[in-house]
Amino acid sequence: MKEIITCKNLCLSYKEKEVLKNLELHIQEGDYYVLCGANGSGKSSLVKAILNVTFYDGEVMLFSKKMSNETQADLLDNISVVFENPNRNLVCETVYDELKFPLKNRKYKKLEYDKEIQDCAKKLGIETLLFLPTYVLSGGEKQLVAFASAIITKPKLLILDEPFTMLDGITKDKLMRSIKKYYKDTKCTILHITHDVEDILYGKTVGILKEGKIVSSISKEEFIQDDKIAKEGGMKLPFMADLSLKLKYYNLLSEPILDMNKMVDQLWK
Repeated sequence: MKEIITCKNLCLSYKEKEVLKNLELHIQEGDYYVLCGANGSGKSSLVKAILNVTFYDGEVMLFSKKMSNETQADLLDNISVVFENPNRNLVCETVYDELKFPLKNRKYKKLEYDKEIQDCAKKLGIETLLFLPTYVLSGGEKQLVAFASAIITKPKLLILDEPFTMLDGITKDKLMRSIKKYYKDTKCTILHITHDVEDILYGKTVGILKEGKIVSSISKEEFIQDDKIAKEGGMKLPFMADLSLKLKYYNLLSEPILDMNKMVDQLWK
């Protein structure tokens, strides 16, 4: 399995303060990697370094290629980003034009536009939004459109930079179902940046970013079964993982259960 993202000895300073400190990051092709860290830990700076939009020391490789001015454009054709604030993603007047924009940038044929847009909108359930102005959309609708715009070109690497921060629980659940389905269908690589420890449950691999360094990078299963790892990273376990460990300690569960309904069913047996 080859690496999609490789960062070695990555250092970055801002206003004479070290933001990233000899950071090492290795993400395998096809992984769903959740990188969790508190505000100020360096998450946004890492995204900027990966996208080559800031000056840094060290090495960043994408798809086994070193970042440079010559390769950057080609590499970014295979990457899409969904930001915390959907207004940073939206640049066109209507939703339809918003979805057409990345197709034009990636040199799709004009005859393909409508089919690709309709197919993508149908998958995400936003067909009724296609001809609305983007400025009339709710925050949740904007984020769904931003996600649609990010995946319509079928990128090999999808970066989710705090995508749920501005969403309510119901809208977050809807967007997460779309993300999980997309991941399952395409086998793409996802880097999910978050400050919310609960988001760890969505991934396959967990990285903990603390004070500019990745202090842990392990499978989700390893992470949720040992609260010491979370504590060392200055974090708490997700609620369901923490509850499972406590119930397991009292021999009420034999293994962690992360779904509340399944846990209730198991306890009632």
